[in-house]
Amino acid sequence: MKNKFITITIDGHSACGKNSVGFSICKQNNFFYLDSGLLFRLFSAVFDPDVRIENTIEWDKYLYIDDQNIFYKNTNMASLLKSEETAAQASKLGAIPEISTYMLQVQRDILQKIRSNTEYLGIIITGRNGGTFVFPEADIKFFFTATPEIRAYRRFNEVCKERPDITLENIYNEIVNRDKNDANRIFAKLESHPEAIIIDTSTIDKIKIFEMVNICINKKIAEQ
Repeated sequence: MKNKFITITIDGHSACGKNSVGFSICKQNNFFYLDSGLLFRLFSAVFDPDVRIENTIEWDKYLYIDDQNIFYKNTNMASLLKSEETAAQASKLGAIPEISTYMLQVQRDILQKIRSNTEYLGIIITGRNGGTFVFPEADIKFFFTATPEIRAYRRFNEVCKERPDITLENIYNEIVNRDKNDANRIFAKLESHPEAIIIDTSTIDKIKIFEMVNICINKKIAEQ
């Protein structure tokens, strides 16, 4: 008997390890990986901040996602969407109800396409409000967090070679400001679902986090 398709959300703050852990889990379990943050970043890169939703219809038909790569009109945009500036712009767009609602449907459409694909056993969606806003019916919901200081240090080590002018203080301020903006949104804000498994990654390495998440997933699979 075929196992039920499993939907998993990993939400949380930036630089908490949700994307790297989510991607690794997908590789091991033959799940599809969807980084919703990249979707918003791509949207913000393609359209002006004051774009009208009716002018974006069917933009996603030019969209193709493969692992951690995201293609738009056959161009791999992933490496172009990693800057903090792009992240900040995507965060602003995510606070606009019309855009969040539209992107909600884009993500749900992707889920339906993957669900109908017999190649995958499930999907993991990483982001900020997947378990509360986009997929509240997800089978398993995680929420990753860590102290701003730890997260700033991690992000600084990731980008310092590409951005030699950046300082740890700059990164820390960017993270704190984005957290504040995302958590204080009126619509689709950053928050954990009451059923979410909360993992503080401040003092836990990625291997241990991977093991913790995998145990929860294997337990869910065994229950089917």
